[in-house]
Amino acid sequence: MSNVVFRPWSQDSSYTSYLKIGDMEQYKEFILSMRKNGKMQKEILEALKGKGVELTDYRLKRLLDQWGASKNNMTKKCQMGIRFKIEKRRREDEKKAHKVVMKRSKRVLTEEEINEIMARSPGYFKGVKPNSQDTFVISTPTPKGGRVFPEDSFLFSENVQGGYDKLGDGQLQPSLPFDDAPGEMDIERGGEVDSCDALASDEMMIDPYHDIADDSDRLRSNGTGCQLVPNNVPIVNLPMEQREGGAGAGQEGEKYTTDRREEEMEQNLTDPEDDNTDSDDDITDPEYDITGAEEDIIDYEEEDGRGPGSDSGEEYQEDDTTDSEGGDWEDDGTDFEDDMELVDDVVEFYVNEGRKHKDEYGSATAGGHLIAEAEPEGSVEELKEVISSGLKGVLLRDAGAEPSESIGGGIKVHARGESGHDRGAMGAEEETALGRYARKRRYLFWEQVKRWKREAKSFLGEVTWLSKKRGVSLEKAADIVSRQWENTGNPYDERLPYHIYEQILGEEYDEDEDEGTLSVLAGNSNVEGVDNNYLCQILETNFTRLERAARRRPPEDIDRLNFDRRVVHVPFILRKFGSNHFFAANALNWAGTMSKSLIGDFELGDVLQVSALCAYNSTGTATLQDALGCVYSVDNLEGGHGLAVAADKARNDMPRALVQRYGRDHPKTLHFLSRLAYIYWDEGFQARSKLMVYGIVKTIERSYPIYPTHLKNSIKSCWGQLGDLLVLLGRSDLAARFLPEPSSWEGKPGVAEAAVPTGTCTYILGDAYANLGKYTQSLRALLSCWNGHSSKMGMDHPQSLQQIQLITKVMNLRGPQLYLSLDSTLTGILESMRKAGRAQNPVYRELRKAVKGGGFETQEYENIVAQLSAPRSRTPDLGDFMYSQGLECWLAHQDIYICGV
Repeated sequence: MSNVVFRPWSQDSSYTSYLKIGDMEQYKEFILSMRKNGKMQKEILEALKGKGVELTDYRLKRLLDQWGASKNNMTKKCQMGIRFKIEKRRREDEKKAHKVVMKRSKRVLTEEEINEIMARSPGYFKGVKPNSQDTFVISTPTPKGGRVFPEDSFLFSENVQGGYDKLGDGQLQPSLPFDDAPGEMDIERGGEVDSCDALASDEMMIDPYHDIADDSDRLRSNGTGCQLVPNNVPIVNLPMEQREGGAGAGQEGEKYTTDRREEEMEQNLTDPEDDNTDSDDDITDPEYDITGAEEDIIDYEEEDGRGPGSDSGEEYQEDDTTDSEGGDWEDDGTDFEDDMELVDDVVEFYVNEGRKHKDEYGSATAGGHLIAEAEPEGSVEELKEVISSGLKGVLLRDAGAEPSESIGGGIKVHARGESGHDRGAMGAEEETALGRYARKRRYLFWEQVKRWKREAKSFLGEVTWLSKKRGVSLEKAADIVSRQWENTGNPYDERLPYHIYEQILGEEYDEDEDEGTLSVLAGNSNVEGVDNNYLCQILETNFTRLERAARRRPPEDIDRLNFDRRVVHVPFILRKFGSNHFFAANALNWAGTMSKSLIGDFELGDVLQVSALCAYNSTGTATLQDALGCVYSVDNLEGGHGLAVAADKARNDMPRALVQRYGRDHPKTLHFLSRLAYIYWDEGFQARSKLMVYGIVKTIERSYPIYPTHLKNSIKSCWGQLGDLLVLLGRSDLAARFLPEPSSWEGKPGVAEAAVPTGTCTYILGDAYANLGKYTQSLRALLSCWNGHSSKMGMDHPQSLQQIQLITKVMNLRGPQLYLSLDSTLTGILESMRKAGRAQNPVYRELRKAVKGGGFETQEYENIVAQLSAPRSRTPDLGDFMYSQGLECWLAHQDIYICGV
């Protein structure tokens, strides 16, 4: 304690008097009543002034904390600091458990709050300046059933000074925890000396640049607890060059004296841009209290703290992204996106990440899929129960249904637009079946437009109000509101960009106009390469099949609702609004999706979805999740014609837009990069593709330890692409490791459903399990996927055949014993389907083929028969002859015939 320097308090110095908490009890009821009535803190302070009470804002916050009336909201600054520290602990200290205590309120964050902070995307903190001082303490929680520490040690850990250390280049270096317990220490509290042994060592933060090996520890008290401060370590964190003996400190090192520390403390306390100062009420020397305030929030609405038009109940948190002068949006630092000139830079980043972490994921065996440890397979009875319950309900339910129109009955789709039609499809649409059907349901389209208008009015109202309130540009206010909506809105109902809402709200529509004299909207334009007439024609030609398939769905089914609300109005939308409009992109995307999901016409669906992708790109909405779903259709077009050229341009523009909007680690960006990795694999660059996949997987694993609700759709789509690619690359073990959680979301409310079942995480997971020899888990996943889509698709859908082929393949891998056990069940199902007139159905034929095969691998026997039947120089042995004849008869029963036999 001899090295501690104390400065006498000057009685002549001016200081601000304040009231202790005990003196404010008489105003408690008055303050709490105003708080309950929705009054802002500024209003409460003004009201107290009227009663002759001067109170600062941070002391009011402390009072509300003590009385349990604080909202406990955190600024983005504070959240960013917590996220940074935890990531550092995970990466360098390999700590998995974290306890976060807020300094001012002494509140311990729950695990859910920590998970929500860690789940924030990097773009959420864009433009936020870090706090110069920490407002929290991060430690490792005491294990349950472990050592119980004295109460004093808990008070000690709550008041430990922690913080960021700003380096010379503006980067942040967090303070590091003690590695060893300090043992018994003397703690000065209120003039007395107490002994605190057994302190929670890794809850104490020290300066990372200070060597404590040969140092004794000194302590200081702030009246409510105690704080460990090693000798010669400054209280205020400084750049490296300003530390004692640090770089740039001169030959002898510039001493960080008490006077200099006082000057910097005074600057920190008076800096208007960093007004986070808070202190406890019973501190007698303000010079020695510089701990920062925690969760400051500005209430924007006079009554309820929300902007006008907001129905989400969310508040906009104060951060340093605002411009106090009301100028344009300015970022203090150079963002990663600003340096991105080509998407190749991002690709190289993930290839390098994969190269660094490839050893963590092992390596695939020469035969393909890596099996780390074989798990005991389920019994035949368990498999029998899984298969019986999975197949019976679907096949018997569909056996009684009316056979739908043949899938292949549509026209041949030419992406070139060379349809050769005589009548202009953009003409009087009431002459067609599609036109008449659409006119009766036009009100459903206008209801959807009204929903978009209400949403746009709410959004623009909040943007305008926030812009005026903070004095920032509309563009910046729109970005703040948009990100808030993205983080708190319904994940199934994606929010639109600012300029689209502005367009929707600015347009006037005449819902009662006559179809024969339809007025084209002013400013109507089309996307180059998109043939509106051709799109209308192919929809009209295939309308009967689409309408019949949609009619099979329940009235409340989302596909049937959107068929009536969007798809049938494509000709009307293209004529009135043009293809260069968000309404057109949205309707074309739904039309393409339903062409695949309802009738299995992937050629038709690809043309419609590629046209939608071009419209999304042209209207500046290429970062929407729906636009990402259209990317897969581009590879299926013939190259050279206008639509293919426009589609290539759109696909090349998307990664730049995604990186600029969300950064390189957002699930949407990773989803698109996963598609690029698939293209590398398809072009023969398997090694590069695998490294890129490893880098993406590692990034998701590191950035999203807990998947946030508002990103589930994006993460599910990303994992679906990654899982499919991992199986192709022979890494089914990794697919089986990461896909169970996203597959569990499928079919749940608020999660978008895949257009086709073979693209779901559940289906890919079943395929991965089969490659790993986990047949029970594989069949359970595949049959779950089959059941989830069968009622919508029916057995005539091509995807139904693809699913039953994989199911029977896995059953065959389990061997003849399974088929012997299932003989009566499978025979009954086939008989029911035959009586229902399904004997020519591809699913029936595939299942019958599997039953006849009985789980035997026929290829080996085919080879034996071919060898025994080859010409010989001598008469074959009678036993060999009888054996070959028996094999031939058995193979013929399997509908397998050997050439030349």
